[in-house]
Amino acid sequence: MSDKGKTLTIRGTPISPGLAEGIVHIHRTLLGPIDVPVNIEEYHIEEEVGRLDAATTIISDDLLALAARVEIEIDSRLANVFGGHRLIVDDSYLKEELRKEIADNLVSASSAVKAVLLRWAIPDDGVGDIQGEK
Repeated sequence: MSDKGKTLTIRGTPISPGLAEGIVHIHRTLLGPIDVPVNIEEYHIEEEVGRLDAATTIISDDLLALAARVEIEIDSRLANVFGGHRLIVDDSYLKEELRKEIADNLVSASSAVKAVLLRWAIPDDGVGDIQGEK
């Protein structure tokens, strides 16, 4: 029996709002609890920093490709949004904070990203800007 053409309603946590039609890939526990860090051993620090650097390079390249595609297919002004995102990904202060988080707290690259971005988004005193300064 084939499921092709079968209508199936799935309820859960959406990644984006709206109604979609097409092939669905269901990921269970794709995003773990955001407040549970993944610890590493001290001898894995360089490996995690390498993973972080490789991931940010890929993300930056992907944003550049998306900007080029949006500029061609939609509008050059909308493509500029991806330039702003690249500035964040390539920010030397952010990269240094992420490396420091990995080394100081012995956490994975993904845990470091979670911790630093949460710290920047919710400063201790409730006042701050995107640079994490108070």
